[in-house]
Amino acid sequence: MTYKTAFISVKEYIENYRDAEKFIALCEKCNRYNLCWACPPFDFDPLSILLQHQNAYIIGIQVIIENNPKRKNSKDKIFANQLIHDIFVKTRASFDKRLLTLEKENFGSRAFFAGSCFNCSDGECARSLKLPCIQPDKVRYSLEAFGFDITKTASELLHFELQWGNEKELPEYLTLVGGLFTNQQGI
Repeated sequence: MTYKTAFISVKEYIENYRDAEKFIALCEKCNRYNLCWACPPFDFDPLSILLQHQNAYIIGIQVIIENNPKRKNSKDKIFANQLIHDIFVKTRASFDKRLLTLEKENFGSRAFFAGSCFNCSDGECARSLKLPCIQPDKVRYSLEAFGFDITKTASELLHFELQWGNEKELPEYLTLVGGLFTNQQGI
């Protein structure tokens, strides 16, 4: 695993890496849109949360799949999808913990996870039942849910090129991008 961190002012990150109209439109195509409290549409303006902070630490993790012995058996699409899912869930668990630790250590900061919310144990968010969030203190949004371009973020700030698998081959690595928005300098 390789971790990288990039520092950028929140204003610069918004100006150069956010295209809310484009990326929220992509969110609308996801099966979690309007069914998960960590996903759009929101009943608040994401900019109001972002602009409470001056600094953004964009944190990426790259997990190599190439060396995974199971990758050789990836010709089976179901097996390949399960392998990617398992790696993602395991990596997200440790990555989320790391981001929450940084958030706790830096008063007034806000962590942004790499993807949607995993807090509900059965995987079904209360929002899908038109109920309030049952764990609002644990909800963390993703950068993409707030309209950020993760491909451009990963490439330009972290120097990670995102890779996508296909039906015949798994990607060489999996990349997760999260962040910490804070008024602190140096995390």
